[in-house]
Amino acid sequence: MLPMESTLMANLKLARYCLLLTGGICAALLAGCSSAKVVEDSPQYSGELKPPQFIYVQLFDTKDGTWLVDREGKELEEFKKIIAEHLQEMMLERFVEIAPTDLAPKKLPKSGLLVTGEFTYVEQGSRALRAVVGMGAGGTKVNTIVRLYDLAESGSKPVVTFSTTGGSNAQPGVITGGGLTPGGLSSGALNVYGLDDDLKRTAREIRNFIMHKKTVADYLKETYQ
Repeated sequence: MLPMESTLMANLKLARYCLLLTGGICAALLAGCSSAKVVEDSPQYSGELKPPQFIYVQLFDTKDGTWLVDREGKELEEFKKIIAEHLQEMMLERFVEIAPTDLAPKKLPKSGLLVTGEFTYVEQGSRALRAVVGMGAGGTKVNTIVRLYDLAESGSKPVVTFSTTGGSNAQPGVITGGGLTPGGLSSGALNVYGLDDDLKRTAREIRNFIMHKKTVADYLKETYQ
């Protein structure tokens, strides 16, 4: 092999190694930064969260809270409605893993677990920045307050109230997602992360909280031991 060819091969190997290393770092960042969670110390208990026999899901309230989105007036109200309905649909899909689940009727039944709440903060971020730059630029965020009612006990006083928070944060774009594909979009930009992903993660965390089946005694033990 000629010296020039040997040097070229070495450079190609080095470039490949750097790409693999960079990809691994980015993957680690992405795995750690895209999440939703129950806010620590937010659960407020007034009774025991029993394993539900049936779950009813009510639309989350959108009247208040902070809405950092590119819409106003009627468009904003329609946007809020769509967001609330999407979260409700995703909770319906998730909660069947716990118990039979349905939309909450206007006249609430005498038993079952009612899941409802409100949006406290919604940030749409910049779709353009997420697509082009990624890695946190133009990130989205969804925060909620969740209320769980044991309808056999009360339809007006929740058994537990807690908060969730989550956002897209670091995601790949054209610059950080592997360059352009032949069609002109990056592999990262082909799947532009946004509020839909935040809502899915929020529904998952609410499901996880219900499945955990904490009681007042459990919470006090964790807090003060």
